[in-house]
Amino acid sequence: MKLLLKLAWRNLWRNKRRTQFTMAAMIFACSTLVFSLGYYDGILWNLINNATERENGHICLAKPDYYSNPSLNDSISENEHQKVLQQLKIPIKGLCPRISAFALLSCGEEENSHTQPAQIIGVDSKAEANRSRLAEDINQGSFLNGEFGQIIIGQSLAHRLKAELGNEIILFGSAADGSIASEILVVSGIFSSGDNLRDSALAFINLKQAQELFVLDGQIHSLRMFLKNPMQAQEIASKLSSQSLEATSWQTMFPQINDLLKIWINMQLFTTALYYAALLLITFNTMYMAFMERKKEFAIIKAIGLNQVGLAAIIMFESLLMASISAVIGAVIGTIANFYLFYHPLDLSFWFEAISWGGSTMKPLLFCVPSLISALLPIAAMILLGLLVALIPNYRLYRLKPVSPEGGLNMLWFKLGWRNIWRNPGRTLIQLLAIAGSLALIIWLQNLTRGSYNKMIEEGVRVGSGHLSLHHPQYLDQRLPELTFDVEEGLKILENQPQIAARMPRLHISGLARSSHEAKAAMILGVDFAAETPTNPLFSAGKIIEGNIPASDSKNLAFIGMKLSESLRLKVGNKLVVMMQNFKGEITSKLFRIGGIFKSGVTQIDNTTIFVDRKSLAKTLGNEKAVHEIALILSERSFLPQTLKEVSRACSETRNIAVFPWEVTSKQLADTIKMDHSQLKVMIFIFFLLVTIGTVNLMLMSVLERTREFGLLQALGLGRKRIKTLIFAEALVLGIAGSSAGFILGSLFSLYT
Repeated sequence: MKLLLKLAWRNLWRNKRRTQFTMAAMIFACSTLVFSLGYYDGILWNLINNATERENGHICLAKPDYYSNPSLNDSISENEHQKVLQQLKIPIKGLCPRISAFALLSCGEEENSHTQPAQIIGVDSKAEANRSRLAEDINQGSFLNGEFGQIIIGQSLAHRLKAELGNEIILFGSAADGSIASEILVVSGIFSSGDNLRDSALAFINLKQAQELFVLDGQIHSLRMFLKNPMQAQEIASKLSSQSLEATSWQTMFPQINDLLKIWINMQLFTTALYYAALLLITFNTMYMAFMERKKEFAIIKAIGLNQVGLAAIIMFESLLMASISAVIGAVIGTIANFYLFYHPLDLSFWFEAISWGGSTMKPLLFCVPSLISALLPIAAMILLGLLVALIPNYRLYRLKPVSPEGGLNMLWFKLGWRNIWRNPGRTLIQLLAIAGSLALIIWLQNLTRGSYNKMIEEGVRVGSGHLSLHHPQYLDQRLPELTFDVEEGLKILENQPQIAARMPRLHISGLARSSHEAKAAMILGVDFAAETPTNPLFSAGKIIEGNIPASDSKNLAFIGMKLSESLRLKVGNKLVVMMQNFKGEITSKLFRIGGIFKSGVTQIDNTTIFVDRKSLAKTLGNEKAVHEIALILSERSFLPQTLKEVSRACSETRNIAVFPWEVTSKQLADTIKMDHSQLKVMIFIFFLLVTIGTVNLMLMSVLERTREFGLLQALGLGRKRIKTLIFAEALVLGIAGSSAGFILGSLFSLYT
């Protein structure tokens, strides 16, 4: 065995250039794959950590059904954590008690005051500082220190309230006993998590003051548990749940992230297969060429007496040695890169902003997480690849017949004339398969992602602000309720634009939705139901859970998200009161009845959205003609550049109307597509690079094995230029044939899928 291993090692270096060329490609592929898997792990762990290590925790302990349907009255004793700690037999980071309620926050003098609804969370400042990462998000001021009268608010909420450090905030809401909860608080800190929705809806106060304010003496709503290993959350939650206490793991709180985690290993295997598909060509070519150029040598050795197993072992050892050494070197390089980016992540905020997804936020960082599986999986796959590529040479070896030492050693056959690519059909077929297969795969991937992007964009713009939308020039930056424009003036701008299939005027108002049981912050959308129903997917029949879409003349009916209706304990026909700030800065309210309940499948929409009649809402706010946007749906997205240009020209004649494309109004969707598309480009580039290396290697072997033939052709008078033309013509024919076959296969497969 030792002798065979030594022979295999020497055989690898009989052609140093080919072995070095092949090993360089294998090292590059392995190191890139280790880095890619570490990068994908970084994305996943970023999502998990940003979702759990702030206000949510890894496990939520509360009364049964509190997490799915929170109520101000569903509280537990603040001493409950002592019982929980006694049950636990594994170390944890700790427990953080929380109180959660909804209220209106107002800042400024009467004539210039701004009011917004917010979720008020009471926290124990000492516990949070030791166990959660809430304090890390503070970018102005400081975190709570336990004193009464302090409040920290999100950056977007501060912007909408026009609040700064030291400003007074008036809090107005309901207490657990039905009394009015009101207090004057001072802004001690402003936080920014990168999630605009979170930063515009959350405010934190000290736990003791929250208990006093909402009449919950000695009570809390939940205990948030922070674990050392988040993957243990489901197991621990199942042990802690009882008749009096329900434990909800982060996997239940964030189902989209949990679903992503379930398919993560499949995604890693797919990435590995994609990277190594091209590498298979290179390695196979090296082993096959090494076998072909030693075919006679093997036949003689076999005739001398070395058995079939010994010859097969030599070929197998050659392949395994090359694959193993390359895999280890590549894994070391990739792991070093992962460790560096784990401790020193690169800031990519110049390229895209933070992206909210699945209840979490992905910050614009190039961050990698080194792990054992991201290092071992590429090594194992590379060794398996080494075994695989040795199979065909061994099959040819099995069919090889022994010859005598005199029979063929000095035989050299030269054939003058044109030697086309089919003089070696095996190699040519490999080259064509590599070119056609790689091109077909890339065409299919591009068409698949393009179709996915188109679907995401079309669904996103119909639920969101359209392909184009009209707004007050400052509205998208400030989101203030007073930044409106005249709907008739806006519709007049859009006249004589036949490519616009739908015009949907809307009002966006943040308010406090109150039922006879609960109160919760909500986004009230004033819409024209007749215009929205044919276009907006949320108004399709499949989304309606109960009731109906309000008719266009229904002034006081509301169409509400399922999660919000459950939180407020509302059904069709029940009354709903919405408190909000009108255009004059005054607090006003309006009574609605629930006409229908919808389920979009997006938690943020189902948990916060109420659709009402636009004209009725505008009248309540003090200006019947006011709108915040007119969303435009085009008959074809290809009309967007020209329509944007024409509408921009029309808007330039007004001072308070501007047009924006969907990339601006739905920036998170645009950034998500941009980031995903960039990752695909990198993957395609690496794949193409490996295929190119393999194809060049094949052409190089073709030239090297014909050096004597080219020498003879030169001796007969054929110049170097003609020989180069001959080689170029062969490569060109291969490229055209392979590309044509790949284009046809890729297009057919794309049409099928």
